[in-house]
Amino acid sequence: MSFIDRQLMEDEVVVARANRTNWMYFNEIMFSFVILLYFLYLWLILKIDNIFKASLAVLPFLVIWFVIFIIEVVKDLSIELVVTNKRVIGKTGLIRLKTIDVPIENIDNVQINCTILGRILKYGTITIESKSDAYVFTNLRKPFSLKEKIVEKKLLIREPESE
Repeated sequence: MSFIDRQLMEDEVVVARANRTNWMYFNEIMFSFVILLYFLYLWLILKIDNIFKASLAVLPFLVIWFVIFIIEVVKDLSIELVVTNKRVIGKTGLIRLKTIDVPIENIDNVQINCTILGRILKYGTITIESKSDAYVFTNLRKPFSLKEKIVEKKLLIREPESE
């Protein structure tokens, strides 16, 4: 059972669930291609006849790549965010945990930051500002639809203004 599922009340319904994009692994994929090219350069161009020696030259880069990859996987698994019919619930972090549990009516602003590549591939960073704090969730898939759900629920909850 996830963190979010434990936080839901009986009459609460999940309206939208944020997912992390797989494009966050793009840097690791590109770095692995660079390592492969470096290995091929050592083996084929420099004519290192022993493949073991070429592998040893590449090993420090593989260790760095592995550590960076594990960090990204842990980030991916440690972020949860949902919009319910009453509030926004989420968490970031594994060791240093930061949670959000804000009623929809207390949300002041929802900001989205996207790079050009993020706009094309439909991912970005969403910042949810409440009266007490700001919460940042990075590399989320379809952040604009998540913002629309929050605004839609906020408009439904808002009481009609008296004249």
